[in-house]
Amino acid sequence: MPNFRGHLLGGVGAYICALFVFQHTSFSLIEHSSWLSATLAGALFPDIDIKSKGQRLYLKVLTLVLLVCLCLQAYIPLIMVLALFFSSLIMPHRGLFHDLWFISGVVIVTDLFLVVFIPQRNEEIAIVSLFFLLGVVSHLTLDKGIKKTFR
Repeated sequence: MPNFRGHLLGGVGAYICALFVFQHTSFSLIEHSSWLSATLAGALFPDIDIKSKGQRLYLKVLTLVLLVCLCLQAYIPLIMVLALFFSSLIMPHRGLFHDLWFISGVVIVTDLFLVVFIPQRNEEIAIVSLFFLLGVVSHLTLDKGIKKTFR
């Protein structure tokens, strides 16, 4: 059961493995930065349900997203973010946030809303989401092992 740094290292390792898959294609520094950031965010995300550095960071980001949703009067995304915010505070550790299917569902629903609001960025949204899920898989694999992660 790795700590904050262990999950970050796992995320970096997963990102490096993904780069080997795409080694014949060149990408910009901005793309690498966003993909690595998404992978690291995914590597920390399952521990949003415990008091940690990761939870404090996520709560700050969610607060910022809430304010943006309020300013844009985007009420459906606002409700989704509030649900994620409050569920992270009441869920037991290693509950829903350590379930790959639940997190995948949240990512897919989030992607659908982003594609509606930013249709010109469909491809970027999908790629960043995949790297986020790669980070989640690295976290769950470090916590549970490979067999239990994909059940």
